[in-house]
Amino acid sequence: MSIFNLPTESLAQDSGISTIRRDQYSSVSIINPGGGGVAAFEFTSPANSWFTPRLSYFTFKFHISKGALQAPLEVYDSTIGADVHTSLIQGGVQFRSLPAANCVQGLSHMINGVQVENNTAVPEVSALVARTQMTNGFKRSTASVYRFEGMHDQGNSNMVAPGGALQPWNGSQMEFEACFVPPTGLWASEAAIPGGRHRIALTLNQNLRSRVLQMGLAREQLINGSYISVLLTSITLNVCHMVPDYIVKIPRQVVISIHPLSLVMSSVAAGSGASTHTLSVPPSTDRLFLAMNLATSGTTSQFQDGSATFEPSFNSLQVQYAGQSVPAGGYHDLCGGHPSRSMAEPYLDYQQTAGKLYSEGSSTDDLHAWARNPIYGFSFESPPADTSTPVQVRMSRNASSLVEGSSVAVQAAVNLLVFSQAHQAIVLTYTAEGLV
Repeated sequence: MSIFNLPTESLAQDSGISTIRRDQYSSVSIINPGGGGVAAFEFTSPANSWFTPRLSYFTFKFHISKGALQAPLEVYDSTIGADVHTSLIQGGVQFRSLPAANCVQGLSHMINGVQVENNTAVPEVSALVARTQMTNGFKRSTASVYRFEGMHDQGNSNMVAPGGALQPWNGSQMEFEACFVPPTGLWASEAAIPGGRHRIALTLNQNLRSRVLQMGLAREQLINGSYISVLLTSITLNVCHMVPDYIVKIPRQVVISIHPLSLVMSSVAAGSGASTHTLSVPPSTDRLFLAMNLATSGTTSQFQDGSATFEPSFNSLQVQYAGQSVPAGGYHDLCGGHPSRSMAEPYLDYQQTAGKLYSEGSSTDDLHAWARNPIYGFSFESPPADTSTPVQVRMSRNASSLVEGSSVAVQAAVNLLVFSQAHQAIVLTYTAEGLV
């Protein structure tokens, strides 16, 4: 519109939305307070109501207490002393980053009885999604409801108390909420889905304390006194429906394009040395992310066993997929503590793969935060007809590069995590009444 077009009346901004409705649903199955089992949620969208995954989320509520009398945690429980691992009453107790996501082992989403998505590695994929897709501004504000970080960009640590959303203990509160957004392609898409019956099933992890909280080894091993208990009291699905302000004619077939992330893993033995791993990823994969976490991940409340704690012991790395080797000459001197550590190239390649470099979008991590907890990114462009699935990872480890700030004394076995992002089409067939 020209700046010289002078309107003669006030025109209201029209979004095309008549009503936004938010509905809450409880699990149709019994939720075990100690974790484990399946929490299933069911809802039906009316014909003219459009389910909007990107504006929907889960709310987890945890009951956290200490001792036989179930006393609330206080600020003193957050204290990180000279040696966090020998403190019986302090122990640096803190929420793990993304505690609600850590409680979910797997997730499946069905529309009218047909499974459209399935994710079997929710904690790890959620950590990757947060690191690669979240902007710095969102991380420092809205992401506090997911309990992603504490104050001043401080994540989980055994060195500095993160405070904020990771350590909200005040001596009185015992019920704490944390939100969870499924890390799937459909929930990340901008699509809205009219009509249909939905069933979302969350398979929950057991041993909730190690999934929800981080603390020192001595505090974790207490069986009386100031020992800490974590119970899951409720999970609520918050669904956003939008109603158009005019009748939308729905085609008989609707194709929704999504880009889901999936994870495959391979075991890497302790110690230094080179190894080659061949794994299979979905066809039409165009992005790969690699990281390593300890084989004991999720089994204790110690810092190094967090799902989002990645070990900086890669020394050399190259990925082959769809006839391409990236980078062409491979990465070298990557490991933490190397006197001439290479960080700039893999960091910028990771940002490129995450879509941050071309658009100059803000990143979750700066260079040094990334280097303490590295993820490597690889972009592959191939013809549309390419159906390659094998991925070959050539790598070597450095035996002296351990998880920074952890109690790990010697290098342990790890999982090689290979995250793949592929294109997938979901086809929904509608009736004449506009129902799936």
